[in-house]
This record gives sequence, structure tokens and C-alpha cells, in this order.
Amino acid sequence: MGHHHEEQRYHDSSGCACHGRTLVPAERSVNNGVRRVATAMRVAYGCEGTSTRQHNEPAGGQDVWHLHVHVFPRFADDALYQRHDDARWVTVDERRPFADKLRSALQLPTTFG
Repeated sequence: MGHHHEEQRYHDSSGCACHGRTLVPAERSVNNGVRRVATAMRVAYGCEGTSTRQHNEPAGGQDVWHLHVHVFPRFADDALYQRHDDARWVTVDERRPFADKLRSALQLPTTFG
């Protein structure tokens, strides 16, 4: 099972702009989106919980600097943090069933326009 990431729409070279100050509206929007996605994942996937990650700058594996948060569905004994070597890019067809379930739980349209 994959994960989702939520990102801001303004540039921040470090992704750490929120440290030590009140969140600006764009940052609150990311936080609210993460909460919404995490809740929908529990409904869509029947997971027992969620985990989040944020990675910043080149040493964090970030090529385009912007704040984004990865949201992972979690299950007991899923060994998420021990499975880095299993990670791979998946095809659209492999992702589609999970995206469709999450889209439904979030009550999102299937087309935009």
C-alpha cells in the first residue's frame, strides 16, 4: 500500500519555515490537509493508524524545495521503517485502486475542470 503527500503552494527553500513561529495560512492548510487525508485513509484502507514524514533539502532527498508531508497508512507489524529496500516507483495502474478508495473517502470528484 502506498502513501499520500500534502504540499504547500508557496516557495520555501528549507521546508522549515514554520519552526519557531505561528503557522501562516498556507501552512495551516497543509496541516489541515494532512489531518483530512489521515482520517480518510483509516476509512478507505481500514488501517489501524497513520504516520507522517517531512523531508527537507538535498540531504533529506528533496529536489524541489517546498513543504510537503507524506502520510502513510499503518497496520500492526507492518515494518514500515524497516522496508526502505523494498521501496520502488509503482505504475499508475498499481496505484489506481488505492487512489480510487482514498478519493471516495475524501469525497473528491474523479475529474476536475
